Amino acid sequence: MRFTALERYALTLVLGSFIDPAAEGFTLAPGEVDLFDGAMIMYRASALPARLGMRVVPLLLLLAPLYVQGRFALLGSLPLAERAALLGAMAGSPVFAFRGMTVLMKLAASMAMFRVASVRAKTGFDRPRRPAGTLVTLAVRPLEAA
Repeated sequence: MRFTALERYALTLVLGSFIDPAAEGFTLAPGEVDLFDGAMIMYRASALPARLGMRVVPLLLLLAPLYVQGRFALLGSLPLAERAALLGAMAGSPVFAFRGMTVLMKLAASMAMFRVASVRAKTGFDRPRRPAGTLVTLAVRPLEAA
């Protein structure tokens, strides 16, 4: 089943809201990642409950400023920094439904981003691992008496 224009808009908006370009650290160049196409790979490989979530959750998150902050605004009307902060707060919320919605979308965004080689290179994701059998030793200091 195809996504409607509203579902596509909501999913793309939400997935793109996890990275604040003003924040230090990881950023994406404009157009570097097609978040919607990346999320569609996850959507097609998911079971029915996750598919339903990937259709409904972005629509619910469009209204997040209303039910989380009490502001009469849609997520898309907020600046990107505020959207990122709102989704970050929801991911750490004590309310399970808020955490669940944002974690599902954050997972979809991460999977979409890691499809792109330049993103993996920026994060060092593809760097070689230690050869099998390499021992790692830890230095242990004895506890000092108080």
